[in-house]
Amino acid sequence: RQDMADLLAYLTAHDPPHKKLAGNDPAVIAVSDNALTLPATRCFVFGGDILFEPEFQNIGYWHGERDHVVWKVKLDTPATFDVYLDYACDPGSAGNPFAIDGVEPALRGTIASTGGWNQYQLVKLGTVKLPAGAGRITFRPDGPLRGALLDLRTLYLVPVGARPKVASA
Repeated sequence: RQDMADLLAYLTAHDPPHKKLAGNDPAVIAVSDNALTLPATRCFVFGGDILFEPEFQNIGYWHGERDHVVWKVKLDTPATFDVYLDYACDPGSAGNPFAIDGVEPALRGTIASTGGWNQYQLVKLGTVKLPAGAGRITFRPDGPLRGALLDLRTLYLVPVGARPKVASA
């Protein structure tokens, strides 16, 4: 496992350049209070139209299949987490497929409407495991998009059975 973590750390050290967006300050995120909070303000953003929207502190304008965000994470020990998504989606864009890679198992699903682009919901997506060491978690479309994928504010990984500590959801 340590060899795999070292390999992933080496591979992620040579990523293509990410977008530089005002209000978005990517950084490695470590476990705090047995949880990982992965906000839009701290992810690495890649793609075409995709951008950081300061008003809502989210990543929006997901129009292309190659649009994605990456959080670099560090865990001292392996852990199991429940995964929650804090997001908004207009009814006209609902139904697009998404994927979360870098977790075991990878998560796949379909984005449901929250009622509008300014109406956020917190939804549990599943339970995953992460190994100790440096890693990366990628959120991306899982196929062609109709409209936009979503407005992503935060991805929470919390201890199994716990709810995220959310300031404004």
